[in-house]
Amino acid sequence: MIREDWWWDNIRVHRPQYEVALAYLNDAVSGYIIYSRNYPTLTVHESFANDVASLRALWRFIGAHQTAFEDFSIQTADPELQYDLCPKRGTSKRPLHLI
Repeated sequence: MIREDWWWDNIRVHRPQYEVALAYLNDAVSGYIIYSRNYPTLTVHESFANDVASLRALWRFIGAHQTAFEDFSIQTADPELQYDLCPKRGTSKRPLHLI
């Protein structure tokens, strides 16, 4: 996965409230999640991964924040793609909102 420096700079300049988590494979970026924290909600604005291992690593990172936030919101064009990453109903008291 290659993103030009201007692409990362654009996020930092135009969306200073956004944070980025990166996954690496063989010293190269293999995925990212762009998110923001606005208690009580952590919002994932965008995600991409080249492979399943990177995807799982990124979502483990988001899951590690479950004690710090009451709500998690995922903005996605296709919420079906995220269902396998979400806890099954009844296994979590924390709501997950797919937008």
